[in-house]
Amino acid sequence: QKTAYEISACLVGSEMCIRDRVSGIYNMRLEYGLDNENSEKKQYRVNEYKWADAMDSADWDRVAAVRVHLLVYNDDNRNVMPEKISDLPFADGLFTPEAGDEHKMFQTFTTTIAARNRLN
Repeated sequence: QKTAYEISACLVGSEMCIRDRVSGIYNMRLEYGLDNENSEKKQYRVNEYKWADAMDSADWDRVAAVRVHLLVYNDDNRNVMPEKISDLPFADGLFTPEAGDEHKMFQTFTTTIAARNRLN
């Protein structure tokens, strides 16, 4: 079962604690909304989105929003779809579950979050 985790410092010692937060998260992708025209004016209007691996060091100062793509699923084998799932739109492509998961119920969610005090 796939789960979203929180990783934080423990209260005792220097070890990291890993805690379950949300079960059923199959995948999460983040896109960063950049202001490529008005950052010097501090207007922060998004006119381009980039994935983290496409960002360079100058891009991070122009981030005005984050678009979150979640792919969630029901891991209960008693609650499945009669047809195989394939080509489900997710992030920048199509998702097809791995063998054994193709009858499970999947759903995608996308939301955009404005960086605090950056958007007008």
